[in-house]
Amino acid sequence: MAELLAVQEGVDLFLKSEWSSMWRVIVESDCKMVVDWVTQVEDPTTPLSEIVFNLGEKIKDRGMIVRLIPRRCNTLAGGLAKSRIG
Repeated sequence: MAELLAVQEGVDLFLKSEWSSMWRVIVESDCKMVVDWVTQVEDPTTPLSEIVFNLGEKIKDRGMIVRLIPRRCNTLAGGLAKSRIG
């Protein structure tokens, strides 16, 4: 649920920004279930179906790209970023 709400918050923030009229956003998540839910809007079979359906519709209507980014990639990127900061 936390990942789903994080994606929803990110999409909503983007849509409220001035950039939303000029650019298209790429939504990335390391949670396969969330990616599957929001890209298969036709039949959200989840207890969170209202959130999933509304988010999926926003993503579809705005032509947003949704990508699954494996967690190991995020861990590697985070480690590289921290090594440059330290």
